[in-house]
Amino acid sequence: MAEPRTTPTEQSAAEFLAAVADPVRRADAEAAVALMREATGAEPVMWGSSIVGFGVYRYRYATGREGDWPAVELLRELVTAGYRHLNGKTVITDGV
Repeated sequence: MAEPRTTPTEQSAAEFLAAVADPVRRADAEAAVALMREATGAEPVMWGSSIVGFGVYRYRYATGREGDWPAVELLRELVTAGYRHLNGKTVITDGV
């Protein structure tokens, strides 16, 4: 069985957030991390290069495959995404 590609890393969640270029998005992400830390009681841990995770959820499929995943996560896409209104619909863009 293949090993999971997304696992906890030594990368700092604080450094990941500090690299967000837009100061408003960076502040929002830092506030979200503070809320998630308080709600879960867990410290943020980077999973791969783009997921800030809190706690660990152990999963197991009927096939026997099992692994770990963050119990709660903040994705890079949510940190860097922008919102635009097009034709009356809200769509998420990638920061453009």
